[in-house]
Amino acid sequence: MPESREARLWFRDYLKCLYEHITKHIQEIWPASVQSRWEFQFSTPTTWKDPSMIASIRSLISEAGFEASPDRKIVIGATEAEAAGIYVSLSSERNFQKDDVILVCKSDNSRALDQGLIGYR
Repeated sequence: MPESREARLWFRDYLKCLYEHITKHIQEIWPASVQSRWEFQFSTPTTWKDPSMIASIRSLISEAGFEASPDRKIVIGATEAEAAGIYVSLSSERNFQKDDVILVCKSDNSRALDQGLIGYR
């Protein structure tokens, strides 16, 4: 098992490779995007409540290059369950209406059940 510091470096290096791949791909299919502002949305596990943990991950994301220029922005806002709910609401064939509520229950290998409510106003 790697030490915490070593694991953080591996994670940062992985994110750096991911950032390079994303930017290369987007610039290949949309060359004008070089002049655009980009916002990278990240989610966190629903169980992460400690602001210092989220700040630490945000720092690694920034170090990996996601804020390499002033027109690149990182946003860590939604939990994984909320992000899943947003995806469902945007990709569903159902047209959600005002006051509709989506309950998302997401489970993973940790045997945890994340829940998120998305409401339409």
